[in-house]
Amino acid sequence: MCNSIKAVEIIGTENGKLKLTVEVTCDRCYGEGYLTQYSTTNGGICFKCEGTGVNQTTQTVSSDTKVEIVKPFQVKTRPMPKKVNDDEAMRNAMLRINEEHKARRQAWKEQEEKDQKEIEELEDLEPFTWD
Repeated sequence: MCNSIKAVEIIGTENGKLKLTVEVTCDRCYGEGYLTQYSTTNGGICFKCEGTGVNQTTQTVSSDTKVEIVKPFQVKTRPMPKKVNDDEAMRNAMLRINEEHKARRQAWKEQEEKDQKEIEELEDLEPFTWD
């Protein structure tokens, strides 16, 4: 009984053994081509397999191994996540900044009024003398 292996290409022979390029399932994304935990970085595409779900490796097998040449891998595509429009993001940021500035100005105004009241109370006091 002979073994069977699927190869992308036969590179050549080495010491009576075949040297092949084979595809193996990516051990990082497990053949999915993307990683959901990294969906914010390039849509979560797996950098190890470049989104294909498989990695090519070189393998040496004995000459009695049955080799089947398969078509090279197809690149998997996945829709990119919807991103906020730049204009909308800028508008939202400016609204948030304006609200923060309003709140800060209101706090300054209240502090100024409080300080003014303290000054007026101090002015109403009789001047201190050493009589």
